[in-house]
Amino acid sequence: MKKSEVYTYGVAMVAASFMIVFLGGCGNTITGMGKDITDVGVKVTAWQYENPFAEKEVVEETLPLDLEEGAPK
Repeated sequence: MKKSEVYTYGVAMVAASFMIVFLGGCGNTITGMGKDITDVGVKVTAWQYENPFAEKEVVEETLPLDLEEGAPK
């Protein structure tokens, strides 16, 4: 083998190694993105069928210090 062939072979091996390492993580990334897209689809579907004219329950939270019986004296 010539010196240039050895160099080309070495560069090809390093490139292949990097591709294997970086593309190995793509499976998890694509799976995670698929789950995110599915979750967004579920939320959009729920929003689509939500009645916009229905009264929504308003819950007011108060701190214990706002109540007279819970305030320190």
